[in-house]
Amino acid sequence: MSGSLSSVEGELNAIVKEYLELSGLEDSVRCFEEECQRLGKPIQDSAGTFQKDGRVRKIQNELFQHFDEGRRVEFFSAWDSYISPEVREGDSYCQKLEFQLHVHFAVFPIRKSNKDVIEKSDEAMFHFRYYLDTQGSCLSQIPEFLTYYALPFVSTPQSHQSFKHLFEESWVPELRNRLETFLWEAIKETTQNSPQPRLVQLYQCNDLALSDARSEAQSAERRLQDSERRCMVQARHLVKLQDDCEKLMKVTAELITALEAAVKGDMIDLDKVLSTCCQNFPDLFKFHHKNRTSSDRDPTVSSGSYTNSASRAQLMKDFLQQHSMELSDSTHVCLDFSKMKTDLVVQDARSKTLLLQALRWRLTKTQPGEERDAVLSSYINNDLLGCEQPSQYRRVLHMMRSPNKNLHQALLRFLNAFASFSSARTYLCKCPQLLAILQDNLINNRVKDSISQDMTLGIMQKLSLRHSLQTTMIAGGVVEWLVNTLGKATETLSDYGLEYGVALLMNLCLRTAGKKRCIDMAQRILQLLVDLLKLQNSEILPYVNGTLYSLLSVPEIKNKAQEMKKVVVIS
Repeated sequence: MSGSLSSVEGELNAIVKEYLELSGLEDSVRCFEEECQRLGKPIQDSAGTFQKDGRVRKIQNELFQHFDEGRRVEFFSAWDSYISPEVREGDSYCQKLEFQLHVHFAVFPIRKSNKDVIEKSDEAMFHFRYYLDTQGSCLSQIPEFLTYYALPFVSTPQSHQSFKHLFEESWVPELRNRLETFLWEAIKETTQNSPQPRLVQLYQCNDLALSDARSEAQSAERRLQDSERRCMVQARHLVKLQDDCEKLMKVTAELITALEAAVKGDMIDLDKVLSTCCQNFPDLFKFHHKNRTSSDRDPTVSSGSYTNSASRAQLMKDFLQQHSMELSDSTHVCLDFSKMKTDLVVQDARSKTLLLQALRWRLTKTQPGEERDAVLSSYINNDLLGCEQPSQYRRVLHMMRSPNKNLHQALLRFLNAFASFSSARTYLCKCPQLLAILQDNLINNRVKDSISQDMTLGIMQKLSLRHSLQTTMIAGGVVEWLVNTLGKATETLSDYGLEYGVALLMNLCLRTAGKKRCIDMAQRILQLLVDLLKLQNSEILPYVNGTLYSLLSVPEIKNKAQEMKKVVVIS
């Protein structure tokens, strides 16, 4: 015991002396030092410095371990704990370093492409994009960081000229050295500025540990009480199940007896059998009796009443049944595509509208995964819209030109949902006239209502992911139309239309041909993008930044931007 005490005695005496000094007990300090000297007790004055330096090293090692292994969540959790909010928000060097750390974690999966990577590339880029839209948005005005706002939209940054330096061997060690220097100064300063003696800190740590232990005990007690309540509920449920089982056995015996009598040819009083079953298990037969009574009051339902006689969900199910070969439940329908494709041509507008809505619901309301993929494949493999053969294009094209507003909207809603899938976009590309009509309706203002305009913009934005269709849109003047329309977005577009319109503009401006279309109207499009940034709409911010980054790579547009900047400074 004495050996273990002597190893820390000097540090303990130093802690006691520090407490007396900070408490202003000068006489006590003098007496304490004299008595320690008389008894030969050491006072290790440098213990506090060693302790603080050791704590800084421990924090550094923890952060570096997360940094080297790409653990983004753990790193920034520790970062927020050890770096004070005043430093993170008020120190420009800290803000720039934090931005570069987010870049490090964004490209880490690409740099360490192996099975042990903690976050996949798409997930890491998603978190980086979220950071750019939130905390990182304040650095968007700094030229040296503007390039990185396009990083989430570059598929292969390791081969891109603007981001190749992130994958050089020297980039990570340099960032690590800057981080080490910053941590040493920031954490050490925070520790040195602590006004509390170490004796008080030890007491608070002990008190905090006791408080945590009490909280954990209370939490365990609550969990135990919750478990006991669940056990009681389960016990009551088990008793009810046993009671229902006995009732079912009685009902089963009654029905078997009636069935045996019927097989022998005896007369069966069905009402009496049902009455007995209802007495044995009233809850089971209550719903059947209620439905039977209701059907007695109203035995027929008009097949032509779509608004009052049937719900919309039931109406969609009826349409699927009319065009199906077998129906086991609402999600396992084997459709008669031959009849359906014929009806999309020859039926009246109302029937086509309801059929398109039923098909859209069948695609969007199924569970994502194999079930939805099966529905999508059935539409494509059976050439539902006639895109596989030019002779069948009229199946969808005549509905695009329909004067019936409801039918037109139903088709656009279906196409917008359908185009959300990659295989569906490949299928729609086989019908080039479809894009031509969409483009013509949009540019020549043939779309009169906001819903149709929103759906058209959504479809075209999704189709613009295809290289060939991008070329068609650029050549058809879609870029110019977007610049004109987005300039008065608050008057003409909904939030949905604004988001997909800006996203479509970015997709087209990523192409060289799209950039060239913007040169002659450089000032207009730059002013438009500045106005869109002022809207403070977080949904469109990434697309606006991506468009700006792409256009500023064109010398003519970059020069125009510098001229506009000079005019603003002079004014």
